[in-house]
Amino acid sequence: MNLHRSGKEAQWESVEPEDRNVFQTVAAKTNGIVTPANAVDAIGAGLVASGLKDISRNNTAKGVVKVGLGRIADLVDGFIAERTGTKSPLGEGLDVIIDKTETAGALPVLVKADILPKSVAGMIVAQNMANTAFSAVAKQRGAEIHPSREGKITMFGQWAAIGFYGLAAAARSGDAPRIADGMEIVADVCAATTTVLAPQVVSGYARDAFAPVA
Repeated sequence: MNLHRSGKEAQWESVEPEDRNVFQTVAAKTNGIVTPANAVDAIGAGLVASGLKDISRNNTAKGVVKVGLGRIADLVDGFIAERTGTKSPLGEGLDVIIDKTETAGALPVLVKADILPKSVAGMIVAQNMANTAFSAVAKQRGAEIHPSREGKITMFGQWAAIGFYGLAAAARSGDAPRIADGMEIVADVCAATTTVLAPQVVSGYARDAFAPVA
């Protein structure tokens, strides 16, 4: 899994202007705002927002597809940033903000639509609140904190669970109870797995937050 993680400076900063590729040149001229990965993140966020709107209007199947496509962006943005040489602190920060914003926006909509169990939503909220708290502590102390591989895997697992619960709801609304039951079993497994991994992710954030500052 290619993390959208950067150092203290953007990748293009260590490349002479005449040696930068077209993506790095545009990124440098826009202070890191216009990059392929940021564009993918923006498109993905738009799809998730549109999908949640559909779900809130009982267009479950259509909404689930949009949300799924939107979340795929989170799986490829790090790869795209790496291949184009455009990783930066701004891009990493944007990736984190979009992750948390999409999660915060999705949970109440999905719980209200009876797609996501309240227990699973509660677990996701608890982990994200803990991560946010430790990130705030790290920032106050001047310590560096980055998304971890375990954190990305956990986030993927949480959204996989959300996706399968959504597919189960769509199948149930389409009179396919057996498929719905199967999707719910897969969703339960994903949710259980991320519940086991969550404490490790939170402890990692805590360790980084209180690490000695040079």
